[in-house]
Amino acid sequence: MNFHALIEDPPKEDSADLTDEEIGRAVVTTSKEELSQLLVQETHRHMGSSFEGHELRRRGEHLYIRTRMRTDREPNMSLIFQADWLGGPHV
Repeated sequence: MNFHALIEDPPKEDSADLTDEEIGRAVVTTSKEELSQLLVQETHRHMGSSFEGHELRRRGEHLYIRTRMRTDREPNMSLIFQADWLGGPHV
């Protein structure tokens, strides 16, 4: 994952498409290494899956990464991670 591309122009305002449900299930991460590890675990859990894209979103002081996955045997899914380490409040 290219983290530099995600933080080139982080949102400064709340992201309208980020739902309360997503925030409620967001996994807090503390580093790019931790996030990468979690993404690898998800690909192993959902064999035959692939990443479709990553989006950086904001709610208040928090940054979130939404990762979209395409799966072969299940409906496509969206993973959400809190990633304040990408830039913190209002980069």
